[in-house]
Amino acid sequence: MKNTTHFINSCEEIILPTEKKKIYLITFDVESMYTSIPILEAYKVIVNILKMNLDNIDLPCTFSNFTMALYYSITSNILEFDNRIFIQLKVYLWE
Repeated sequence: MKNTTHFINSCEEIILPTEKKKIYLITFDVESMYTSIPILEAYKVIVNILKMNLDNIDLPCTFSNFTMALYYSITSNILEFDNRIFIQLKVYLWE
């Protein structure tokens, strides 16, 4: 996505199912993330923190749907550098 307008225009082309199911749109806009953070461990930590604080958090959907969206968001590591697009496959620890 280039910007909000591009996102909105892209959404207008989506055909939603006609069944009476709830549909949630959840977006995560991660501008910068440390590449040395182990992704799956970070996911587990976030999920545990959410579980411990569910009474104090107003999630926009079910816990299961939210954690699934979070998982897909943080494991789809596409980044831009020097006008080139990359997919991060491994975590590198710099010492």
